[in-house]
Amino acid sequence: MDISFWLWITYLSIGAINSVIGFVQRDRNRADALNAVMAQYPTMDRSMIETVATMVVVGVVVLGLLFVAACVSFALLTRAGRNWARVLLTVVGSMSVLFLIGPVVTPLQALFQISLLAAAIVMMYQRSANDWFRPRRPAV
Repeated sequence: MDISFWLWITYLSIGAINSVIGFVQRDRNRADALNAVMAQYPTMDRSMIETVATMVVVGVVVLGLLFVAACVSFALLTRAGRNWARVLLTVVGSMSVLFLIGPVVTPLQALFQISLLAAAIVMMYQRSANDWFRPRRPAV
């Protein structure tokens, strides 16, 4: 169970770093979003587009950090033997693979993160991990 936990922490650390990088590069990301919208809708009011672009960039960073915080807490609960947290991490990890397939990250980084997720999920269901989640009977 420890290996799976640390694989999750590694994956989530990369996610936190990506969120921080997104925050540091928020001006560039905002400008890119602004230029893309202005190119597609040249008649729209620029101030409204600037406001929406700022909200989107900040929202993505905040949601990324909230996702990382929630998953770290689920990983800790999984490590503590909560089976529902293991199932939840399996679902979240499987869905995260879909978000890693796209233009957001480099292909090498996506492959590395997908490998981490796959290994973490597989390790959560090994025989020794299954024993970890079995209810323990108190000694009589």
